[in-house]
Order: sequence, then structure tokens, then C-alpha cells
Amino acid sequence: MDMSAAATAQGRDLSALSSGELMKLEKQIAERYMGGLPWGSIGWGLGNLAVWLSLWPLTLSGVLPLWAAFPIATLNVMLCYLPSHEAQHRIIAREGEPLFWLNELVGHLSTIPMMLPYGVARLTHYEHHKHANHPELDPISARSRAGPGT
Repeated sequence: MDMSAAATAQGRDLSALSSGELMKLEKQIAERYMGGLPWGSIGWGLGNLAVWLSLWPLTLSGVLPLWAAFPIATLNVMLCYLPSHEAQHRIIAREGEPLFWLNELVGHLSTIPMMLPYGVARLTHYEHHKHANHPELDPISARSRAGPGT
């Protein structure tokens, strides 16, 4: 990307641009950050799972007390969704690319601490994008989770 795209966005009234011009500018800015493997997400997903899995033998053998393992496990569950999200959107690799297996590996393994199958996470997340903020159709909406008649 040429640096002029980022420079033109700074200090400029973007409200005067058409939606096509804004899309072009957004694409130019995004291209600066695209390409290559997101090693941070890959390491995060696999490392987080390794820590979570290590808690089981450490706690069951008495090496790590339950009071110490519990907050670590809670943090693991909280941190496991982001790498899965990257995989759900095929950010690591797209289908048909040589490293697609790595995308699916991170996706499937990173959701284990949540006990949520990757396929279910991916489908519900895509439904969320399709119906974002719709009170009945968005699976993340509080109203849709409350059930019928509420």
C-alpha cells in the first residue's frame, strides 16, 4: 500500500467521500496489515490449550491446588475464543490453500476449553453476522437466547 492512503485519511473530512471512495481507502489501509500467517493467533490458540490441558494432571496430582487452578482455567476459557474466531473467518488460511489444515487445527483445538465444537461455533457465528443485532434471529441477542414468548 502506498502511504498516501493513510496520510489522506488523517486530517481529512471523510464525510465528503462517496461510499465507493471510502471502501477504496479502507481497502488500501487494510492491505498494510494483510498477508502472512497470524502467528500470534496460532501460538495463542495452541498455547492456551496446552496450559488448560496441563491444569488437569497438575491439579489431580496435587501439584497445583484447586484454588490456583480455577482462576487459570477460567482465564483459559475466556481466552480461547479469539483464535477460534480467527479460524472461523479463515484468517489463518482459506479452503484450498496449503495451510488450511492449520486453520482447522487451531479452530478445533482452541474451542476445547469452552467445550464448544468448532463447527457449531462457526455456524452460530456466521448466523450472528447474517442477522447482527436482530432481536430474534441473532444467536447472540439476549432476546433470542431467552426463548420463545419472552
